[in-house]
Amino acid sequence: MYLARENGYYADENLEVEFVIGGMDESGEFIDPTARVVSGQADFGINDSMVLLQARTEGHPVVTVASIYQRHPLAMTSLGEKNITRLQDLVGKTVHISYSSEIIYQAMLSIQGIDPAQINQVERTDFTSAPLLTGEADVIDGWITYDVIYLTLQGREVNFIMASDCGLDVYSDVIFTSEDIIANKPELVERFVRATIRGMQDAVDDPEKAAEVTLMYNDEFGPEFELAVAQRAVQLLNLVDSPPGMMDPTVWETTHQILLDQGMLSAPIDIESAYTLDFLKKVYPDQ
Repeated sequence: MYLARENGYYADENLEVEFVIGGMDESGEFIDPTARVVSGQADFGINDSMVLLQARTEGHPVVTVASIYQRHPLAMTSLGEKNITRLQDLVGKTVHISYSSEIIYQAMLSIQGIDPAQINQVERTDFTSAPLLTGEADVIDGWITYDVIYLTLQGREVNFIMASDCGLDVYSDVIFTSEDIIANKPELVERFVRATIRGMQDAVDDPEKAAEVTLMYNDEFGPEFELAVAQRAVQLLNLVDSPPGMMDPTVWETTHQILLDQGMLSAPIDIESAYTLDFLKKVYPDQ
């Protein structure tokens, strides 16, 4: 999105885009992107696909219009010296898992036929890599675009196991809007999606430029880190058979089933109402 702005793609679509950074606001309150979009405070938001499916069960009319990462960046991360290279290697180990990763983690174990009781699971409260370095944890639920990079730049050998390595594909960050905007301003959605995907493609084509532009907005982690993030992100943004932004209905079906299996949905929902490929097909008419 930073590239789409800096390279003039939003301007090309006659759009003036304001970015509202997530996390906490000045009063310490969580900035809920779903609530912002549903209330009309924002036209578009970024959220996890599982969160958005759950939001629909609560009556929130949110619809996903494009993916960002087409593979989830969650990575069961460990130091190389632990020799943890398969999910089966977690048996007998201490694994720190945060609440936000719990559903995918349990689904990974289920797919591999691993009994969770054989693993010492601890709620993750330290969201740095410190538990690995101190030996408090054998594995943490890191992200390939953060924890893995941080440890590697510290000169540590790292092993990681991604959900996709276990045959599990779900969308983490996706772009969503409201049913109201899709119904009443479809041209706005089309223009925003098209411009954003042009920015995604630029990031894929030139990760170094993507890192440089990101540093203009946030230089907290420095150029070496941001370049490594951009290079990793390319692997998640663009798959061999799926261009940037595209979504696969089977991934949504898988996500829906995971939520049902884990008891996060009390009953099936109309999955096809939770996302639309209409705008992506206008960007990619041959897909």
